[in-house]
Amino acid sequence: MGSPSTLDATIEALSFCDEDTESADAGQLVRMKLKGVDEARVAQGMVICDDGLAGVTEATAQLVFTFERGIVCAGHKAMCHAHTCVEEATITDLVCTVDKKTGCVASRRPRFVRGGEVAIARISLTRPICIQPLTEDGKFGRIVLRVDSKTVAFGKILSIQNENKQGCDAPYPKV
Repeated sequence: MGSPSTLDATIEALSFCDEDTESADAGQLVRMKLKGVDEARVAQGMVICDDGLAGVTEATAQLVFTFERGIVCAGHKAMCHAHTCVEEATITDLVCTVDKKTGCVASRRPRFVRGGEVAIARISLTRPICIQPLTEDGKFGRIVLRVDSKTVAFGKILSIQNENKQGCDAPYPKV
């Protein structure tokens, strides 16, 4: 099964370093021949899994803002990078800022954050991507927000609000 679009497919052949193999470990770069799915429906950022990992369009994340000048407020748009997936995201709400030293809430519902601050923010994505809270799986729990090839923020997913169990049937563009 390929997520987030819940494509049902069968792996016919698997190769690693141009040699056929019977199995592969998580994180290995392998080539697969799939049966039962159109090649146009397979895109970068899709995840092969047997348990139907859900596509997520909204999440709450703890972010460390890295920019040097300016501020970020609700409504800020950036590209969200998660594992191999890149999708447009919007910071819909700043929940609170966090004191770096103590880990306690410094201020609730800030109007903006500056570079160097840590904040908990709600993020909305334009299409479903496969992410999970960091406590469940480290591979799908980290994100980076970038604008014009510059990192604005990086952090970890704390919770997901909008799971799409049926997936997304919209075709993904070729990358």
